[in-house]
Amino acid sequence: MFARFLKLNIALSAAVLVVVAGLAAPAIAQGGRGGGGGGMTGMMGGWGGGGMDAPVTKSEMERYSKMLKFTDDQREAAKALFEGFEAAFKPKADAARKAMEDAREEFRETRDPGVWAGVGEKMSKMRDDRKVAEKQLLDDVKSILTPEQTAQWPRVERERRREQVMRSGVMSGERADLIKIIENMKLADDAQRAVQPVLDTYEADIDGSLIKRNEVTEKFTSQGNKLREAFMGGGDMTEVNTLFEEGRVAAMKVRDTNRRYARQIEGLLTADDLAKFTSEFRKESYPQIYRTSRYGSKVIDAAAAFEIDATAQQALAAIKEDYNQRTNSFNEQAEKAQDSQEESMTIQTMMGMRDNEDMRKVRDARRELETKTIEQIKALLTPEQIAKLPERGADNAPGGQGDAAPARPARNTNGEGTGGGGNRRNRTPGEAPSPAPAPK
Repeated sequence: MFARFLKLNIALSAAVLVVVAGLAAPAIAQGGRGGGGGGMTGMMGGWGGGGMDAPVTKSEMERYSKMLKFTDDQREAAKALFEGFEAAFKPKADAARKAMEDAREEFRETRDPGVWAGVGEKMSKMRDDRKVAEKQLLDDVKSILTPEQTAQWPRVERERRREQVMRSGVMSGERADLIKIIENMKLADDAQRAVQPVLDTYEADIDGSLIKRNEVTEKFTSQGNKLREAFMGGGDMTEVNTLFEEGRVAAMKVRDTNRRYARQIEGLLTADDLAKFTSEFRKESYPQIYRTSRYGSKVIDAAAAFEIDATAQQALAAIKEDYNQRTNSFNEQAEKAQDSQEESMTIQTMMGMRDNEDMRKVRDARRELETKTIEQIKALLTPEQIAKLPERGADNAPGGQGDAAPARPARNTNGEGTGGGGNRRNRTPGEAPSPAPAPK
């Protein structure tokens, strides 16, 4: 069951998902390896590859040196400290990876879930070692700072928290780092000055929300064995449900902080900058809905490149406008359905793995629009042109996830995941060609 759980498009807090970390190990053995950002394995900070990577990277050290305006001597000292830290951490990480690989291989041969019991203890120790190594390195770096640089150190700590834990949030809107969005937009100087006071306040407020979410995550990980036993039928689910709800509240706090400040930023931007900010914020908030491409858009673009008469061009323009408008409307509906689903989710409904009725309606309407659009376009083209249209990929079935979305396991007749990518009935609808206003 957890093979398909790893592909779940229903967004929930990272803290909530840690509850089932122990149960996820067999699924990881069959291929999931977590990369440290997004996805269940990345959230668990110990089972996936991200939990065994160095907690501080070379590029991060270089960025912090720029933030704090290191002198040449300080940069050399920081470089030496990092090299020493890296040399000490690598053997521990290698040993943890080997333990995971050995357990994975044993599970493949024996299918005995008991092999993961010892691995859990080793990963827990690895997580502790990782924290100690991180703290030691950062304390060493702080020791070479001037008093003026030390006063700026909290900025580094806040940035590290956003970089390390914000991307692990999977409730809609948790992962949207407004500071990064604005940085990537490269605003003109006057526009940047206008939004900077809001970003400065946001930096402090979102940090408080992330700290609270981290506290909930730590509570989960510290009680992993007890929660695993409850999930497997050997304990009381009351505490699990309580922690689940606590995790949801902490996740919604991060989400709501992002949305509140996004609205403030919107009021300060020019029309062009506003459109770009809104688009990026929506993509970060609802990545399953706002994807890079859909099959209908690809076919429309391909048809526009063909030599067709003026009448056909006008008809194609009308098809495109209708497709875009209706896609935007569907995306807004999907956002509301997804928010409703996340805010009312319980452990029991989560395990059922089913979209709510509103989401199913949007998905079905999306499928109908895709089919209708393709038929209308083909009616304007010659057989030779139709043969040159883009082919629909495995994830581009009407109502499917599209090119950029992760594949989702098929279901067998019992509703269990089969590891394939065939059945896409529960997929979240896709991206709009142009975004609607930012979430409120």
